[in-house]
Amino acid sequence: MSAVLWNEIIEHLVVPMSILLVLVFGATLLSVRQALRPVRAAADAADQIDPMNSNSHLKFDKMPREVAHLAVAVNRAFERVAELMKSQKTLTSGIAHEIRTPLAAMKLELGHIDHPRARRVEADLDDLVQFVGQLTTLARLESFDHGVFEPVELVELSSSTVEQLAPWVYKNAHSLEFIAVGEAAVIQGVAALLRDALRNLSENAVRHTPAGTHIVVRAGPDFISVEDQDPKDWVLNTVKSAGDNLGIGLTIVRRIVDIHEGRFDRKMLPSGSIVTIIF
Repeated sequence: MSAVLWNEIIEHLVVPMSILLVLVFGATLLSVRQALRPVRAAADAADQIDPMNSNSHLKFDKMPREVAHLAVAVNRAFERVAELMKSQKTLTSGIAHEIRTPLAAMKLELGHIDHPRARRVEADLDDLVQFVGQLTTLARLESFDHGVFEPVELVELSSSTVEQLAPWVYKNAHSLEFIAVGEAAVIQGVAALLRDALRNLSENAVRHTPAGTHIVVRAGPDFISVEDQDPKDWVLNTVKSAGDNLGIGLTIVRRIVDIHEGRFDRKMLPSGSIVTIIF
């Protein structure tokens, strides 16, 4: 009797149920895998999302309804980040306006005073205005939206920026030269920020070098460099004192380089220094 019962169990229970379990498990795994494929794609897309880009969103069209709610919540979080960025830009703009207005009024009043001390105060006010402008620029860069990138031609942009800077450079008893290297090429970036970076580097080269220094700006398909050339060995005497003053200007440049996913390189030469931005 036990042999008969065992034979019946094997033939009518174990064998059919084994086949059924294989089919059920296989179909279950396949269906779950198919259902989670959009979720896996969304996870890969989430790794590529730029939190500083207001256009970054997760696509939830083909997701299961239960998981799509999570994607919608993530998109709402990015929308709140975009609103925060806009409010921070408004705040920094307001602060800059509120500070610059009284400074301009003070400088206007000092212009009516004919005294050497008034001229020194005016120079200090100019430095303060520049410092406030740099702080404002740095604050805006911290909330910059990467979604506004557009094609930028580096050689053309550098040439026009150097042309604008030339009168100011010559006025400060320096000389300026522009050299185009290689063929023209286009990168993705923000022209206004790249102009600010080149302008900051050129102004630093003028302010922290002796009169008569020759400044060379080079631009190629994927780089911009600013070099100051002076025949005198001034670096050993001035680089230590100038280093602190260069801080915030170079911080702005480095932040612009980070936004464009580039590389910042600064080298000291026997006759000066050279700063290169590589994209």
